[in-house]
Amino acid sequence: MLGLNTFMYSYLFFKTNLVPKPLAAFGMMTSVSVFTAGLLEMFGVVEPLSTAKGIIALPVVIYEMSLALWLIVKGFHKQELEALKVNSLLKQLGK
Repeated sequence: MLGLNTFMYSYLFFKTNLVPKPLAAFGMMTSVSVFTAGLLEMFGVVEPLSTAKGIIALPVVIYEMSLALWLIVKGFHKQELEALKVNSLLKQLGK
């Protein structure tokens, strides 16, 4: 369902610190609004291309554009990425 994928990758970003925590937390919050918009459409409360659905889903658009801009300009936090690589390697070696 729409919004679940946004919640999952935002949660992973939040837990791994690959992007700033406030940005990842904003993503988790906005995923709820896009999920709600999908449910309202599924049950016929709002039309698929209605203004109401667009307004409900607008925060996730802002989040995804902010995340894209952050990743293009800054990328992932390098220290956190290296720590994840080391932890993954240690798990593969069984230590």
